[in-house]
Order: sequence, then C-alpha cells, then structure tokens
Amino acid sequence: MKRRLLKLICLSVIVLTAHSAGAQTTGEKAGQTSYRNQVGIQFNPYLNADLFSGFLAQPVFGVRYARQVTPHFSTGPEVNGFFPVNLGPGSNLNFFRLGVGAFARYTFFTESRVRVFAEVLPYYSYDYWAENQWLPESRESKFGICLSPGISLYSRSRKFSVDLYMKFSNIEFVNGKNYVFSYKVNYHF
Repeated sequence: MKRRLLKLICLSVIVLTAHSAGAQTTGEKAGQTSYRNQVGIQFNPYLNADLFSGFLAQPVFGVRYARQVTPHFSTGPEVNGFFPVNLGPGSNLNFFRLGVGAFARYTFFTESRVRVFAEVLPYYSYDYWAENQWLPESRESKFGICLSPGISLYSRSRKFSVDLYMKFSNIEFVNGKNYVFSYKVNYHF
C-alpha cells in the first residue's frame, strides 16, 4: 500500500511539474526549430555490492533511434543489455543479455522543455551464461514487453534532452526485479 501511494505521489509531482513548466513557454513557437529525429544513448555501471567490493561491474547500455511521426508520437528501434567486467582475481564470470525491439512513445506538453511521456517497447531478449563454478552454461531467449512512464528534460535549444523514466517489464532487469529506474541522453536533429 505504501509503495502504491509513493508511486501515485511521484506521478502527480511529475505531471504538475510538467504542466507548470508548459505554462512558461515563450510564445515564440514559430521561431523554434522542430527536430524530427533523435539518437539516444545510455551507458552506466549497475550499482550493487559486487561493484563496490571490487569483484564485478555490470555496465548497462542502450542505444536507440527515434523518428517523430507527429508532434506527440514517435517510434523507432532500440538495442539494450548488460555484460560483466571482472574487476578482481577469482571473478571469471562471463554472461550477457542483449535486447532488440521497437518502441512507440506518446508525449504530452510538446511545446514545453519538461515533457511527460508514456512508452511501450516489445522486444526480444537473449541471455547467455558461460559455465562457471556456480552454474552450468545457460542460453535463454524470451519475448518481452516494457512499459515506461517518464519525463524528458530539454535544453534551451532543444538539441539535447535527458529522459528519466521507470521501466516495467515481464522480464527481469539487471537488478533482478521487473522494474528499474533508467535514463537516456538524446541528441535531436
């Protein structure tokens, strides 16, 4: 119950913030450049005990291309995943996950520099674990779907943006859960 209430409060704050920021647009809409394409990139280590103990880092990556179909709707392909970087002696793990899919996004407050969006991403996921002292070799393929509400924060020129969002999926993420907070840095052209 507390978790639902916290999610509801967070979503309310996002919507109210975006709405108030939308009211502050300049009115020079005719002079603003509208970019129809974007490339988004994510690359960061998964922060967990293995990383801080110096045993293993798991970089998470994501790359996407988006094409704006209408001012509110965009779509495109995405590739994402994670892999190990062995940091210390005795850490000889070899595994990775690769996801490939196509997303569709609906954006609210398209004239604002703070925009709210909802996104859906059906994708194919391939996992590989090499045999090690704890587990036998494993290969697994799955089809998944990811739903993501979030906000986009745009630069003044609208050439760059940062997406901050919560991802929910039927397949577990690197954190072992079906949800994770994520981000992407985007370049618009």
